[in-house]
Amino acid sequence: HESTRLDDLILRLKEHQRLFVSVLGRVGGIVSRSDMQKPPVRMWLFGIVTLIEMRFTKLIDGLLPDEQWRGHLTESRIRKAETLVAERVRRGFEAELIDCLQLSDKATIVSRNPQLRSLTQFDSRRRLEAMASELENLRNNLAHAQDIVSENWDVIVMLAENLDFILERENGIVARPAERDAEALP
Repeated sequence: HESTRLDDLILRLKEHQRLFVSVLGRVGGIVSRSDMQKPPVRMWLFGIVTLIEMRFTKLIDGLLPDEQWRGHLTESRIRKAETLVAERVRRGFEAELIDCLQLSDKATIVSRNPQLRSLTQFDSRRRLEAMASELENLRNNLAHAQDIVSENWDVIVMLAENLDFILERENGIVARPAERDAEALP
């Protein structure tokens, strides 16, 4: 149907290589997984990954203010972020250290702090860090116009499966819904 939500379309494409599009009760087109390479879908996916990273930042900043999170990262990761802060300041922009961390750094902090991790759907540090790695890979492929369907299909499906949950979390709802499994996102 022409009004099907993108996340629902992805979930249907999980089971089928292609789908027929109904327009005014007639077949009006075909949608396939390769259509997920198109700019609107890529921008949608990039936005979801960005929301997840923003959630990590909000969690960290809320529970570990004043850079209390530093102990969860190596000195080399902190130096890399400090270098980015200095470059942004040199260019005339305000920058906080936490905003200059990579997604993987933020995931490391959340995964290594039991209180932060308890605010996600991940029961183990390893699972959270693995998912963050997959999200970072997807984001890199999106940013560099690489094939996302063949390399990132499973994480795309997982994002579609958890979209409502991701959006609920971003809007401040933090209770764990019982129906969500341990693979859900923060």
